[in-house]
Amino acid sequence: MQSAISKLEAERAEVDDVLSSGVFGRTNNHVRLLTFVCEKYFEGAIDEIKEYSIAVHALGRPESFDPQVDTIVRVTAHALRKRLEDYYRSAGAGHAVHICLPPGHYVPKFIHMTDLDSASGETKLDDR
Repeated sequence: MQSAISKLEAERAEVDDVLSSGVFGRTNNHVRLLTFVCEKYFEGAIDEIKEYSIAVHALGRPESFDPQVDTIVRVTAHALRKRLEDYYRSAGAGHAVHICLPPGHYVPKFIHMTDLDSASGETKLDDR
């Protein structure tokens, strides 16, 4: 069983791997959104991971940002979710940690494949 410290290190390493993988191409908003929400998560400041904060602090929107008028955060998060799903179906499939943004939320979730393996007995995710 991994310790909390090594899990945290694995999560940080996965963020670095995903960001340096090229999966986002030249779409800087995906990089900025993922970087911002993960930094806040690692700082323990998940209460700061809100649509307004993301828009202003990560995506460069003015402080007058109105999420009813400007959907940049929702659109970017939706596209980011799709990119992460595609990445973990292909190049990142064998990674020990997967990052996801659950629909309707901006707080990242880190899925440790070793936890899934042990929770499902001998059933492996890649059994085909």
